[in-house]
Amino acid sequence: MTDQVTHLRGQCLVLAGLLENAVKVVQTIEPENSDEEEQLQAFIDRSNSAVQTVLREHAMQPSHHLISPTTTLQEQPLKTQITIAELPAIGETLEGGIFAGLTTKPDGTHCAAVLLPAQGTDLNWKAAKAWAGKQDGELPSRPVAALLFANLKEQLRPNWHWTADGDGASYAWSCNFGLGGQSYGHKSYEGSAVAVRLIHLTA
Repeated sequence: MTDQVTHLRGQCLVLAGLLENAVKVVQTIEPENSDEEEQLQAFIDRSNSAVQTVLREHAMQPSHHLISPTTTLQEQPLKTQITIAELPAIGETLEGGIFAGLTTKPDGTHCAAVLLPAQGTDLNWKAAKAWAGKQDGELPSRPVAALLFANLKEQLRPNWHWTADGDGASYAWSCNFGLGGQSYGHKSYEGSAVAVRLIHLTA
């Protein structure tokens, strides 16, 4: 299988994860009449069928582990370590998301940052952290949020998103993915969220 085909397969799997999340939103809509109800149900049925088709294709190629963490058909554990040689180009798929670049934690650990496909809305800081954990990831730190804006701006909604960094007992930092600025607000405020996965680099 060529690198191009592998990349396209990965993109399809990321899109399948996004479609699966969209179905969950559609299922919360209250139809106003029978025609609308039929249209919504048809969308749900077609979407679920498309997702299952992609996942079945993936199950036949377990070496390309790029399923969104919202699915339950993963056959291999996600990587916790990766070498430089294994990294794709920025913007390419990696371990269920999109490779955003490299970052270094305060303790000196070098990591590959992966933007996961799900997006959270209307979340206070505590809820945003819990939501990110459910995506099998975490909120980005302030440096990682800046990295996302620099390298994957087109993948992000242009509004305020929580970061993992608190500021005292009552405040936490957020990043505006429209302009790239960062500021802090009360942890009770509701904002958006993305989740990232940090994979440790090895020699």
